[in-house]
Amino acid sequence: MQRPGLLLFFFCAASIGCAQQLQFQHLSTDDGLSNNAITCMYQDRAGYIWIGTERGLNLYDGTTVQRIEGTDLAIASVIEDRAGIIWIAT
Repeated sequence: MQRPGLLLFFFCAASIGCAQQLQFQHLSTDDGLSNNAITCMYQDRAGYIWIGTERGLNLYDGTTVQRIEGTDLAIASVIEDRAGIIWIAT
């Protein structure tokens, strides 16, 4: 049983060395979010980040936040299927 743990450790160590530099940005209603209570997030194939809140869905392109009209309910989940269609659960 020790081997899988060791393999995982070496895999993680190799991943850390190859990781890209990460940047963090705080977003709020001041930036255009529909609500500050975030319920879920999903990054799609194109790199856009879908942010579900208690008051709707938002799309973040790395620069600006866009509210998705007609999604005023609490968003429970965001996923993308194999065809690239974004599915939203409320």
